[in-house]
Amino acid sequence: MADFKKMLEEIKRRNESLQEKKAAKHFSPKEMPGQADDVYHNCIKSVKAEAEKNGKPMSEQEAAAICEKSRKEGGATLKQGAQRKKEESRKRKEDA
Repeated sequence: MADFKKMLEEIKRRNESLQEKKAAKHFSPKEMPGQADDVYHNCIKSVKAEAEKNGKPMSEQEAAAICEKSRKEGGATLKQGAQRKKEESRKRKEDA
């Protein structure tokens, strides 16, 4: 009987894992900094696309502000992943 319960629990965990993968990407406290950065970039693209679709062009900074707020509300880490740190330092060098 105990083996059967373990098997059911394993099936339930697999189902939950599959559902998380199928779900739309959104910010989560479980995310690592790099994962949160990926969702952040996708968020910026989708916010800008939605704004343009509605006839209201939006700048990169405006979209980033919306996504940053969403990231905080979603409980995702605000730490930057390695890739984003490189992007930020490259942008700073270009602006200088």
